[in-house]
Amino acid sequence: MKFYGENVGGVRRKIGSTLLRITTFFRNHDADYTVFVRKL
Repeated sequence: MKFYGENVGGVRRKIGSTLLRITTFFRNHDADYTVFVRKL
């Protein structure tokens, strides 16, 4: 049961880091998107 708990924690950490990476990626490219939309 201890292994299961550690496994879940690892999966949650992996998902959290992935979400963080996606949000930071979109935040970094937010300015590019606004400029692109203004050009249209």
